[in-house]
Amino acid sequence: MRKKIEMSLINSSANGVVIKRIISDGLKEIVSLKEQILLETTAKIQSIEEKREEKVIQGIMMAMRKALLM
Repeated sequence: MRKKIEMSLINSSANGVVIKRIISDGLKEIVSLKEQILLETTAKIQSIEEKREEKVIQGIMMAMRKALLM
């Protein structure tokens, strides 16, 4: 990536425009990665919460069964 940036700067007469474009592309990539990580993290948290709820329900059901059998 560094060579690509350096070559772009050397070959262009409008270095400022090239630099701005490169920075803009980099920032867009960072934002995209951030959004992807946020979505993945949210999905994992939701999965953990669902599993926790299932365990609580299973615990309640087992307690009710034991109470009925006594």
